[in-house]
Amino acid sequence: MKSDDRRRHYTLGNRLWHTDASFVDPCGRYSMLHARVVPPVPADTEYADMRTAYDTLPAEMQAQLEGLRAHHSVAYSRHLLGFEFTPDEQEKVKGAVHPLVRTIPRSGRRSLYLASHASRVIDWPLAEGRLLLRDLMEHATQPELVYRHSWRVGDLVIWDNRCTMHRARPFDDTKYRRELRRVTTLDIPEPALAA
Repeated sequence: MKSDDRRRHYTLGNRLWHTDASFVDPCGRYSMLHARVVPPVPADTEYADMRTAYDTLPAEMQAQLEGLRAHHSVAYSRHLLGFEFTPDEQEKVKGAVHPLVRTIPRSGRRSLYLASHASRVIDWPLAEGRLLLRDLMEHATQPELVYRHSWRVGDLVIWDNRCTMHRARPFDDTKYRRELRRVTTLDIPEPALAA
């Protein structure tokens, strides 16, 4: 993939609802965005609360999701936008499998774990699994479950990828510059404390 295509697929890919690094194992834990340059037009980021999304599912749906796993692939999410990967590139981004519902260790809260990278539900027929994922994404991104952040220079936003999806909102990036610096940590298990 050429560097201009790579930049474009990264920029456009950020407009899909996603969870940072869900396509690797271990997946992303915390992400931080620091606003360095902000355009004079809205260039917001939206965040969806996946804990409340899980809590507001009917009990029957919560029971159906128990034990299900999804395959996450950056090649899949970029394919949705029309970008193609060479066989060599696909080999490097095979993806990862994660539970569809996670328990957040310290709080014990349950959370949906979705993203545009979620390509299929393991051991389900492809069409049914993709429809389930689409239904869950629609449920999780209802306006009442979404926070929209309007960036100002110096803002620092930190979130937990295990229970949050996010997406960039569109603006004319050919006319205006926006520079947000991001750091993402991986969800590496914490060592047990000595007694």
